[in-house]
Amino acid sequence: MRIVFAKGKLETMDYFTTQMESACKNHGVESYTIDLNDPSGILNDKFVNMLGQKDCVAFFFNHIGLGILSEGKNLWEKYCIPVYDFIVDHPRNFAEWLDHPISDFHLIVLDENHRTFVQRFFPNVKDILFIPDGGNREEPALPYRERPIDVLYMGSCQPKIEIFPLIDFLPEGGADFFRCTISTMVQYPQLTTEDTVDLYIQQFVPDLAEDKNRALHLDFAPYIEAPVRRHFKQLGMRALNEAGVNVEVYGKDWAADDYTFGDNIRFHEFIPSGDCNRLAGQAKICLNFMPWFKAGSSERVFNSMLNGSVSISDRSTYLTANYEDGRDIIFYDLDNPQQMVMDIQWLLEHADTAEKIAQAGYEKAFSLDSWDCRFVSFMKYLGENV
Repeated sequence: MRIVFAKGKLETMDYFTTQMESACKNHGVESYTIDLNDPSGILNDKFVNMLGQKDCVAFFFNHIGLGILSEGKNLWEKYCIPVYDFIVDHPRNFAEWLDHPISDFHLIVLDENHRTFVQRFFPNVKDILFIPDGGNREEPALPYRERPIDVLYMGSCQPKIEIFPLIDFLPEGGADFFRCTISTMVQYPQLTTEDTVDLYIQQFVPDLAEDKNRALHLDFAPYIEAPVRRHFKQLGMRALNEAGVNVEVYGKDWAADDYTFGDNIRFHEFIPSGDCNRLAGQAKICLNFMPWFKAGSSERVFNSMLNGSVSISDRSTYLTANYEDGRDIIFYDLDNPQQMVMDIQWLLEHADTAEKIAQAGYEKAFSLDSWDCRFVSFMKYLGENV
C-alpha cells in the first residue's frame, strides 16, 4: 500500500497530515507528500511512479489536494487513484465538492450525524466512513503535580453576528426563523442544528420546497449555530471568571459589549497545533466546548488526555460510549456551567484523584483515539493489516 498526502494550505490540516505520515513510517507503509506551495515539484519522477502503482491511494484533509490538475484534468481521475477525503468540519462547508465528487471518491467524517447529513443532501457521495479526529502527544509533558496551568482552553469564541442574512422565502425575511431556532437550541442544547431546522420547517413551513429546505440547512444554518456556540462558551467562561478560577485561553473573539472578564481569565493569541499540545502537557485541566458535534468528537478531547491533563467536555454519543465520567473524563452539561465550575474546583483541590483521572484518560486515549489508532482503522477499512 502506498499513500499520497498533501500539505501547504492550512496549519492545522498540515499538523494532522504529519501525524498520518508518522503513522505510515511507524507501520512500514510507503507514503509521499505533495507540497502545494511548490506546484512545479508535484509531478516529479518519484511521484509519477507511485501514481502508476495499483495499490496507491490519496488521503487528504478538508479537500486540500483534491483539486490538483494535470493537463486540464483532475490528477486523481487521470491516474484512477482512489481518494479518501477526511473533512473535520461540517459537510455543509464543502458543498461544491460534495455535490459533484470526482471519480472513486470516498468521504471520511468525524461525526455520525455528518454521515446522515451527507446521505441526505449529497446523494452523489456513495462511500462515507465515520472516524473521529485523533489526538497526539507532544513532549515534554510535565508530571501532573508540577503543572503550572490550572485550566487551559485552546480555542476562539464565535464572533457576535451583528446582522442576519435575509431569507426572502420565510416569514419576516427569516427573522422569525433565526429567533425561533436559536432560542430552541439554547433551551435544548442536545439538539443538532439539523434537528432544529427540521423542527422549524415542520411547525411553520411544512410545505417548503426541497431546494429551499436545502438552502436552510446549507446556507443559513451556520447563522444559527454560531450564536448558540458563542452563548454557551460565554456562559461557561463567565461562570469560571466569577468563581475566580484561573484559566489560560488561547483564541480570539471573547470580548463582549455587556461583560468584562477579570484578571483570572487570561487571553492569548492563538498558537500552532503542536504548541497547543505542548501547553496541554503543562495544564492540570483542559476544557473543551464541542464544535456542536453530538455524535463524534474534536481532537481537543484526545489531545488533552494524551498530554496528561484531565479532559472536561460536554457530551457526545461517541464520547459517552467510550469514556466513563469521573474515571477517565469529566462530562458537563452546557446549560449547567455552575456544575462544571464546581467539578473543576473539586479537581483542583483533590490532586490525587485528578491525577488518576488524567492517567486513566491517557491510557484510554492512547489505546483508542490517537492518530496512530486512526491510521490503523483506515488501513483496516482498506483491507490492509498493519
